[in-house]
Amino acid sequence: GPEVKIFQEACKKNKVYGIFSITGEKHPDGLNPYNTMIMVTDQGEVNYTYRKIFPWVPQEPWTAGHETGVAIGPKGLVVGGVICYDGNMPEVVRDTVMKGAELVVRIQGYMYPAKEQQVKVACVRAWENNCYMAVANMAGRDLVYSYFGHSNIIDFDGSVLGECGTGPDELTYATLSLTAIRDARKHWTAENHLYNLLHRGYTSEPGGHATCPFDFYKTWVNEPRKAAAQVELLTRDADAPEEASGDVVEPPPQSKLVSQTLAAAANGSAAVSKAAN
Repeated sequence: GPEVKIFQEACKKNKVYGIFSITGEKHPDGLNPYNTMIMVTDQGEVNYTYRKIFPWVPQEPWTAGHETGVAIGPKGLVVGGVICYDGNMPEVVRDTVMKGAELVVRIQGYMYPAKEQQVKVACVRAWENNCYMAVANMAGRDLVYSYFGHSNIIDFDGSVLGECGTGPDELTYATLSLTAIRDARKHWTAENHLYNLLHRGYTSEPGGHATCPFDFYKTWVNEPRKAAAQVELLTRDADAPEEASGDVVEPPPQSKLVSQTLAAAANGSAAVSKAAN
């Protein structure tokens, strides 16, 4: 559309890459629009489109996207993106990184009182995924919310390279090193969270274990409705809290390991008590 053409012309004229929010992209099937992010190259070409996977609740009416993705950015840097609430879900950034992203860009419109949490989560996502994070947040006020700004750029070790304040007209910048991140991903050990995730226990068994040890994720992939039911046991069984049934939340059964540990502890306490008597 005409907005995208403006962005394309600006990037080509200034010989820069740009990432832009297209809130309200028309859905081809007539459903509610998408909340979309695009990347435009220094030649004015759109080479990346991402649609928000987790629309913010309880207000956003956008249709949910269904996949992450990456594209080649400036000087060969592999870039992926997430939009606002997506960044609160560790799976979105992790999936983007596992597709090759070295920089994950998060565009967001976050308001108070979530400032502390959102500033910290950018550092956590960078650290746990050995990736650069760049966050562009709204600043200032509208008729409803007060936005806290604090856009930032995070190193792949989780440290802050640059950060804005709360003003609406601030900017920041940082140098990102392709050599440094690629070297770290190859040579780091204790902090190489990407390698270590899929090579569990390689310090005792060469090659480690690649199989997923997490029951919830296995269920989510193979039986998504069953996984949703498990979550509903922990939370609620309806979109609107006031429509949810029951007041008592029953926890899932304990794992065998927890049961054995508790039983052993109970037996130990009983033995100590008997000895004391």
